[in-house]
Formats: sequence, structure tokens, C-alpha cells
Amino acid sequence: ANVLFRRRPRDWEESARALRAVLPGYAEMASDTLPGHAAAHLRHGYAFDAPVCFMPLYLAWLRRSCVDMGAHLHSGVRLTSLQHASSLHAQLQSLLPQDAPRLSLVVNCLGLANRALNEDMAMVPVRGALVHVHCPEVQQVFMDEDDATLADGLATYVIPQAFGLVACGGTGHEGQWSEQV
Repeated sequence: ANVLFRRRPRDWEESARALRAVLPGYAEMASDTLPGHAAAHLRHGYAFDAPVCFMPLYLAWLRRSCVDMGAHLHSGVRLTSLQHASSLHAQLQSLLPQDAPRLSLVVNCLGLANRALNEDMAMVPVRGALVHVHCPEVQQVFMDEDDATLADGLATYVIPQAFGLVACGGTGHEGQWSEQV
């Protein structure tokens, strides 16, 4: 992946140290080493190795794998609290045959519903735009984000995925609750 900047972020040195410690293949990119299409507009960046997961395939595989290992998947239950989730876990346990394996894990997949369930008011949506295009020639991740673009909600990314699809996204308006397109 390449993350490119018009200007160096304010906390660049601190960020670079942290990224270097956790990202395999981390390398800073000087303006003369930026990809040709980006060099005219961007000045700084870094590159690193990262896996890219094509979510429709991965989630189908994950669901199938969990069921194959004996997981019981339930959806459509309206939870009102973590205690409610715990009581549902106990109820489900009591419905299983005596010789069935005991339920030992509940996976919370609530997304933004966690805001109310856990009373975590810091959890907010980030509205963005995303389109998938077919362009098998794109082989590298590209992200344009810096303090200015992030503050304006204008970060941009291009992420190649399976079957020649490319996810092209941008904007990042924090706290936008509207579901209108």
C-alpha cells in the first residue's frame, strides 16, 4: 500500500516511528520516488506491505467455516443491553441438546448499534463514497490523506480487490447520520 500526502502531517516523525514498528515493509517515499501519476500533486508518502481482503468472499467463507465447526448463528434479535445479550446466550444454551457442545462465545457484530448498547457516545458514523470499477491493471493500493484532506473529509483511496475489481472511495465526514444518498 502507498499512503501519499500533499504536505507532511504535523505529527509525521512520531507517526513514522510508530508505523515503522508495526508495518511490514514500511518505507518512506520521497517526492522523486512517488508513482508517476501522483508525483505532480503529492510530496510525501510511505509504503508498506498489507493484505487486502475481499469482504464478500471472506465473510461467506467465515460464516461457512463457523457453521462447519458447530457455531450457531442468530440474527434479527433486537438487543437492549449487554445483559440482554448475556441472557440470550443462556437461553440459547438451554435450547441445545444435552450432548451438544456448550456455547462459549458470543460475537458482537452490531456496528454503530454499539453506541447505544454500550452507551459509547464517542462512536459515530463516518460517511463516505465508494464505487467499484473493473480495472485489473491497478495492482497497488493508493491513499491520499493528510491533515488538510482529513479535516475537510476528503481522503481518497484506491484498493485493488479480487477479480479485477477496484474499490475507489473518498470523503470521510465524521458524525454524518443521514442515510440519504
